[in-house]
Amino acid sequence: MTSLYTARVLLQTSAFCTVIAVVLWLCVPAIGQHGLWASFVHSQAIGLCIATLVTVSMGWLVRRNRDTLAYRGVALALATGLGLVCGLTLSAWVLDIPSTAGSHAFEDSTLAVTVVTAIVASTGLNWYFSSEHKMVSLKLEASEHARQAERAKTALLQAQLEPHMLFNTLANLRALIRSDTDRALAMLDHLDGFLRASLTSSQQPFHTLASELALIEDYLALVQVRFGDRLAVTKSIPPEALSLEVPSLLLQPLVENAVKHGVEPALDGGTVSLIATVTATELQLCVANTGAPYAPGPGAHHGGGFGLAHVEERLAALYAGRAVVEIDTRPEDGAARTRVTLTLPRPDTAQPS
Repeated sequence: MTSLYTARVLLQTSAFCTVIAVVLWLCVPAIGQHGLWASFVHSQAIGLCIATLVTVSMGWLVRRNRDTLAYRGVALALATGLGLVCGLTLSAWVLDIPSTAGSHAFEDSTLAVTVVTAIVASTGLNWYFSSEHKMVSLKLEASEHARQAERAKTALLQAQLEPHMLFNTLANLRALIRSDTDRALAMLDHLDGFLRASLTSSQQPFHTLASELALIEDYLALVQVRFGDRLAVTKSIPPEALSLEVPSLLLQPLVENAVKHGVEPALDGGTVSLIATVTATELQLCVANTGAPYAPGPGAHHGGGFGLAHVEERLAALYAGRAVVEIDTRPEDGAARTRVTLTLPRPDTAQPS
């Protein structure tokens, strides 16, 4: 814990103890007869001693990764007891009164009030620390999620604009310019749309599913020039899903994986399918492909590759565990079929974190 944080805790504790001192001076005759100054010194000494010990002990627990309910309770009890003894001794020294047992300037009944007050004060401090710690943890978690999302988005964009794919596209475009000008112009339009959509999407965290599908259509149109009849594309997207917002650049790396790891290695090629399902609370997106079985690579998550790993990381950062990623490969009609399914909270019913 920083010195500024500790100073703020002690300052707030001092203000709280001042209120306690005034209340005890006005409401408890045994304390009031000794005057406001004595009540003030007594409350400040006990409260600040307890606060200091609680602050030190809680900081130690956090540094040792032992900030659990059990450890916190033990630390609070020890800090309260020791702080009470230290506070009584300190107040006796400041007020220049005897501090030995049975000779306090405050009677036994007043001492009981003091003990109760100390317990209430330490309980309040414990609640304060719990709330403060939870708030700081949530802020740190949100900040880390934002950093993870940004890193994942950058990695996805870099993977999406990989030179290998662009070089192949330009080579195909060069060949088409000589043999088929109309197809070359159409391919150039798709390349322009793909690059514009990719760069625009990288600047915004969310866009509509319709925008995501438009980007994917441009990508598939580009690779289909190379694959020809070996690549087939099917879509099953209900109209109500098109206007829902999804994380930008979410499905394209999955489609690229389907083409690269499923369709391309297969002698007869394969089919890439895009499927969306909308329920009252969820939006389910599926990228499926036939062709070669999916082979997990280094750093894969759930048996997926680089792109899938970053999709999982990004969804975890954006939805804090409320999004589910599933991958399944099984034989179907004599060929392998791989399905990657993303289940997201429906955007118009649950906002991403």
